[in-house]
Amino acid sequence: MKNLIKSTSAHKPSHLIVFGGTSGLGLALALHHQVLGWQVSVVGHSVEKIAISIVSILTLLLTAVI
Repeated sequence: MKNLIKSTSAHKPSHLIVFGGTSGLGLALALHHQVLGWQVSVVGHSVEKIAISIVSILTLLLTAVI
């Protein structure tokens, strides 16, 4: 399969915006890329779920560092 996106610069993406990233596969995707060092933005409808997602991401980062 051909690469559908061609870049003329050496810059590689490092920011991911996850719509529906407050649970399930979206949250797993956000956590995975955060561990890889990407900047991750999570979008969702519920402020409470977004807060829980932030805690999950921060907990993962803190336990990975220790």
